[in-house]
Amino acid sequence: MKKRLYRILTLCTVVVLMVGILSTVSVFAVDLRSETERLLKEYIHKFDNWSFAKSEGVSLGNESTYLSALAGVDVEYDPNLKAQAEYRPPVIVLGKVVSRGKIVFSEDVAGGQTSPTLSGTIWHELTHVIEGGNGDDDAADADNRDYQERHIEYMEQASRALDKLMLLEGSAKKGDNKDELKRRWEVFLSELAKAPKQPGPAAYPVDEARLIGWFGFKVIPKEILKHYATGVAGDGLKELAKEYGITSSTSGDLGKYTWEGQWDSNWGNMVLTQSGNTVTGTYTHDSGRINAVVSGNKLTGTWSEAPSYSPDNDAGDIEFVMSADGTTFSGSWGYGSNLSGGSWTGSKRITPVAPAPDPNAPENQKKIILRIDHPNISVNGKLVALDSPPTLLNGRTLLPIRAVAEAMGGTVGWDNAERKVTVSAKGTTIEMWLDNTTIKVNGQNKTIDVAPTTINSRTMVPVRFVADNIPGCGISWDGDTQSAVIAY
Repeated sequence: MKKRLYRILTLCTVVVLMVGILSTVSVFAVDLRSETERLLKEYIHKFDNWSFAKSEGVSLGNESTYLSALAGVDVEYDPNLKAQAEYRPPVIVLGKVVSRGKIVFSEDVAGGQTSPTLSGTIWHELTHVIEGGNGDDDAADADNRDYQERHIEYMEQASRALDKLMLLEGSAKKGDNKDELKRRWEVFLSELAKAPKQPGPAAYPVDEARLIGWFGFKVIPKEILKHYATGVAGDGLKELAKEYGITSSTSGDLGKYTWEGQWDSNWGNMVLTQSGNTVTGTYTHDSGRINAVVSGNKLTGTWSEAPSYSPDNDAGDIEFVMSADGTTFSGSWGYGSNLSGGSWTGSKRITPVAPAPDPNAPENQKKIILRIDHPNISVNGKLVALDSPPTLLNGRTLLPIRAVAEAMGGTVGWDNAERKVTVSAKGTTIEMWLDNTTIKVNGQNKTIDVAPTTINSRTMVPVRFVADNIPGCGISWDGDTQSAVIAY
């Protein structure tokens, strides 16, 4: 009886100890996660006490986006980890997630033994989590370190540039003169200009719209100056904004940032109408509808689709952010108020209206307008769809020759054996060979600076080829819109 009682007591003691251990582990895990969350928020809001952080031009990240990323991974403490922290992507076997992604710390975050830089490290690793959620882990260059770090390097340098704005605002509070404030502003711009030159973004240029759409990150000098122009940061910075042509009465870039027009998006062709800050429209997928409002370069509102046009399955929220040049957007959609449904991106179609006519041009002169990376051209005011858009390659603008030649009433032939393209247009016959800079114009050899090539199975030639070898043609280039206008 005594032995049995002893065993029972021993078993109870073991159970109590195990429960205690499990409870301790559970508390530790909760503490680790909550402390990680606190440090993340500390980083995202580290500039909140400064005036520039209240402008439309500054954000170190969308808090809800980063918290959602944190909720989707495990967090662990491993004192043997050599790095300060490390993100390990989820393990997927035969299309199934075997284990979730995790962030491992070498510091005892829950125990409070952390370095001052850990909050930035947490933000860094969660940025990788967000990239993975947007498909970066499956990209062709996913194993390339420059590709992996391109966004991080850009954003970290841009954040360092914001340190210079703290010095600027401190200088303004001391009453320093306009020249000193302007010098400090130029130092900020110089630091910001280093962001795209970091190794990662230099090798893989960063898309500003993606920074905003994926992470909610932005540093936009013009928007900061607009904030200063209101006078909320003092008269000194208000005068500084005026030095750069920004005043509180400056009208917004409605023409540049208008959502009015047609967009080619990953959910089909989208046609939007804008009245003031209200935007409505339709898109191809399931006869979709858009209802939204504009604030700066951001569009927030709802989508809805057939058959019901109602939640839970046929409606939800959207948030789009337009790029600095007003030609593309990147954003998210979701069911109901949760923006976790996926990405929504698009590019604006060329306005089918030709520029004002040149008074010195012949009366019968016609125009073709092409824009880099846009899927349509304007031919005398009418949109024509392209199989392959104009593109930049090694600093040269390449055009789809078939679309251009046929727009002029010409023809294009292909000899597969010789890999030769023959263009007949405006009474001239031009023969050219892929990857060869020697061409023939009416039987005479000529040399062009860039050889024709194929992109998306379409023959592309440098824009200068058109100007120099098709009679009666002239080329003009608009660097602001990256558009070529061919007059013929």
